[in-house]
Amino acid sequence: MKHRFTLLLALLCASMMGWAAEWTGQVTGTATKVWLDGIGSNENRTEVNYTVNYLVEYNSGTLTITLGYTEDNFNKTVGLVPQVFVNGAYKGNFGGVTWSSTEFAPGAELNIYFYFAYDGQASSSSSFTYTIPVGDGGDEGTEQGEINWNAIKWLGNGTGLAEYTDKYKAVVTPDLAGTGINNLQPNGGHNCIHIAFPSAAFGTISLSNSQYHTEGAGMFVHLDAFTQQYTEFTVVCEGTTYTFTIYYADGQEGSVVIVPEIYDVNFALTSNGATATASSGNANLAIDGNNGTRWESAATDDETFTLNMGKARTFNYIRINWEGAFCSQFELTYSTDGVAYQPLYTETALAAAGWQEIYFETPVTAQYIKYHGTKRATGYGQSFYEFQVLLQEGAPMENIAVGKSIYASSTGNNDVNRVVDGNGGTEWQGSATNGTTGDEEARTYDAWFVVDLGAFYDIAKVSIVFEGACSQAYHVDFSADANTWKQVFEHNGNAGVNGHTKDIKFTVDNKKVRYIRFWSTKAATEWGMKIYEFQVYGTPWKDSGDTEKPQMGAVSLESKTGTSVVINVSATDNGEVVAYHVVDAANNIDVKLGAIDGKITINNLVGGTTYNFVITAIDGGENESENSKALTVTTDAYTTEPTVAAPVPTWPADQVKSLYSNSYPFAPASLNSYNEGWWAPPVMTEKAIEGNNYLHYNLAQDGMIGVQFAETSVITMEYIHLDVWASKDGSISFRPITIGGPEPRKTLELVGGKWNSFDIPMTDFAGHDWTKLFQYTIEFWNAGGLTGEYIAVDNVFFYRTTAIEDTEKPANVTATAVSTDYFSALIAVSATDNMGVVNYTVKNGDKILATGAAASGMTTSITVPGLLPNTEYTLAVIASDDKGNAADPVSVTVKTAVAPAAAPVPDFSKYEKVAAIYSDVAEGTPFINIGGWGQTTVVINGQLAAGDNVMFFTNMNYLGWELAPAVDATDMEFLHVDFYATDMTTVNVTPISPGKEGVATVTLNAGAWTSAEIPLSTYAAANIEWKNIFQFKFFDAAPAGKSLFVDNVYFYKTKANVGFENVESTNAAIKVMENGVVYIIRDGVKYTTFGQKVQ
Repeated sequence: MKHRFTLLLALLCASMMGWAAEWTGQVTGTATKVWLDGIGSNENRTEVNYTVNYLVEYNSGTLTITLGYTEDNFNKTVGLVPQVFVNGAYKGNFGGVTWSSTEFAPGAELNIYFYFAYDGQASSSSSFTYTIPVGDGGDEGTEQGEINWNAIKWLGNGTGLAEYTDKYKAVVTPDLAGTGINNLQPNGGHNCIHIAFPSAAFGTISLSNSQYHTEGAGMFVHLDAFTQQYTEFTVVCEGTTYTFTIYYADGQEGSVVIVPEIYDVNFALTSNGATATASSGNANLAIDGNNGTRWESAATDDETFTLNMGKARTFNYIRINWEGAFCSQFELTYSTDGVAYQPLYTETALAAAGWQEIYFETPVTAQYIKYHGTKRATGYGQSFYEFQVLLQEGAPMENIAVGKSIYASSTGNNDVNRVVDGNGGTEWQGSATNGTTGDEEARTYDAWFVVDLGAFYDIAKVSIVFEGACSQAYHVDFSADANTWKQVFEHNGNAGVNGHTKDIKFTVDNKKVRYIRFWSTKAATEWGMKIYEFQVYGTPWKDSGDTEKPQMGAVSLESKTGTSVVINVSATDNGEVVAYHVVDAANNIDVKLGAIDGKITINNLVGGTTYNFVITAIDGGENESENSKALTVTTDAYTTEPTVAAPVPTWPADQVKSLYSNSYPFAPASLNSYNEGWWAPPVMTEKAIEGNNYLHYNLAQDGMIGVQFAETSVITMEYIHLDVWASKDGSISFRPITIGGPEPRKTLELVGGKWNSFDIPMTDFAGHDWTKLFQYTIEFWNAGGLTGEYIAVDNVFFYRTTAIEDTEKPANVTATAVSTDYFSALIAVSATDNMGVVNYTVKNGDKILATGAAASGMTTSITVPGLLPNTEYTLAVIASDDKGNAADPVSVTVKTAVAPAAAPVPDFSKYEKVAAIYSDVAEGTPFINIGGWGQTTVVINGQLAAGDNVMFFTNMNYLGWELAPAVDATDMEFLHVDFYATDMTTVNVTPISPGKEGVATVTLNAGAWTSAEIPLSTYAAANIEWKNIFQFKFFDAAPAGKSLFVDNVYFYKTKANVGFENVESTNAAIKVMENGVVYIIRDGVKYTTFGQKVQ
């Protein structure tokens, strides 16, 4: 509320005000030497008596006076400047008809009068007295705790930046008066709050370095640091510690009121004075308020994370945003002194990553909270993005947006389900690509989505968890029918990285809401507009005036799968039917579902099970029909693979570019894999039904299906088609990838137990150079509820709906050699064609080695892989168009570089047993994924001779192999690795079991193969678990940045008493040590200390 003290009520149509007002009072006076407009010249100045109404208001620390002139000659005066005097002192001029000041505190008694001055002449008005009220009003709800909300000044009101008006309040203790420290004010030059000190000699501030900087005797604290509703920090100046408390309101009506023991504030934030430590990893990344960073422990079960909130806090709510490497079993304890801890919470079977919410009915007071993980859910460490501690009023409401239906604007990366997947580690980007610049035009575009809650709710709060690249301008809208919308919140802020959670609370216009729309009109940065989570909190809507029960109508089966049933429903009511109550007591089903287009969907059913559903109708008054309808349905039997083949495509072959289908030829020149090891690839098997092949994937854990092939042009195509079968209802995302292009995704909703066919317009993936397609991915099945399930994929192809009419073949074809290395050649090609695009095929004889594409007349480079070293090739380059018209081949000659001879071929027969990681001789070696461990090393797979594969490392610093499956080296004695180096002297190697790795240094022989035989006893101190070698690492290469060949990596155990020789010789034996192993050399032959000959 606002304070208004009425001395005299006058309803006036004031010519300068334009509205009727409840005036506080009136003043009178006489102005001399006044020139009246339109009456005379300077010589005709006159004396005018006047009466002026005034309105005095005190609101949130600001005193405001408004003037209203009466209908006499005074309102026709020219040049008069109203001035205000308070307690006899001049305080400034009116700006138009208003004047305001933040100088005066509650309780102050003010004597006020006005001057109307002109040409050196002034006349004071009559005066009046006004006493500023204390603590009996102000913004609604502000009288909490011991804080007088009205006594706290707004930052920016009257001074500083106008855009920060009604955004921040501040309290400093002890008081700043007389200290030489200026009060906080927004500073335009730095987008900061400015704190000025009497000298440059001050101590520290508890906010992180990224949130403040100093300049001379001043400190600038970034306003972006204060996006939480309540933030406290300390500053030491000349021996005195000052506590600064910033209240953040963001202009919401009535303001957001927070007091020190506040609700909905995360105490576990560095900006709120919290710190964290851990047994391993950077613990503070879990309390930085950024869902894009995370704490990650070492890969062990026994790990701890300790939170120090800076002082005792009362809380009843802990939220943990788990990364994919979550912990299935852990304990939480609390302490007031960091020494003695008491039990708080025990988790015994956490099943999935994402947000975990822990609520305590009785609030707890503590300064320290310790997390102790005891059992990991994966082979990786323990990791969470954020660890939050809050005090909430009452039990926390459920986020009713999780898993709900959502659709988005055509812009964006089209994986909008991420904002309602309950996983704070996934994000939706509201534009298909990032902007090229940060200017306003590039950042101004519409990006929106609509969440369908499935039923009517009264909305209490919406929380938007932005990534650092957030929205500068957006609004939130409510609707009951998705046709008529009511804007309920609008934000127009400042550009810049400002990642935070935006909580919007509602008390009006929040009833009977089913659809919620978020609409951004301007991104805050050139990196797009990104959201982690869109959370909605509320309670089911009730029409309290409706007491009449609905009448249940008909029900019928629409469709079914092994895990879901869709039922047609109808009912009648005097008002509105809002839900249907479905019960099957025998199968523990009791759900209330909103209908969409007259249909309800029952999910999470068991395949091959008979259900007897009893269905009633519920209206907006929560009245339930007395009559019910029954429906018996038997779900399809649950299977882990399809029982029928995917639909056979019918598009003509000359309108298709296929990546996988029995119906069309494979378009690219070559295939790397339909299951690249980019991140936790699932087990893949190619299967067939009646001769129709498909790719079957076991989605045992979250990960990624990566498919890579030779660069291929699909620029003349229009759609992407794929058929996907799933063992249950859920969703995945599909992402085509072009070289150097963006990577937007498309969410595919899958009905379990059947083939789902998708035809996606290529325009949904804006920004691609479709002449350079070379990969696609399938991912995010964990968010789609399919972890632990199975999918099958068939008929992945690009197509166009009309035939291409063309008979002209490309012309002006050229091909030249650019460069070669050991295993590949780079050639430059060009041609012209009337269709505007030319496809290139590079052959060695009849074998296709590479493909490429480019615009007509453009020169493009093609890498030709799979060549042998020191070999001359005459390659044929064939230019064609998308109709298949091909020019005559053009020849280009290349010769690869000279490489070393192949490594010695291992003889496994001389060992008792072998466990191989990488070798052409061994069978059953694991799949090796090159780990993305931040290395500079580039890996090239090649052959030094026909059939002899080798890995070639360039720009070597270190490299990790991820092995699938893990290798069992139990009872092995040695590790063998063959290296060839020309300019590297040493490299370290180690096998790795989860959380355990060691060091063995290998000295390399320049210009020759070095066969390293490393005793596993070298790694004894590391306690490696030899039955579970899941990774392998090459590291500390010296000098770094050089090249290295690697071959024949395996563990072995020697045969007992086999191959030993009783050597008789007159020559003396020589002892040598190589890589920590002692050998004996006699007559030029090397032996172990047991007399075994070394190859």
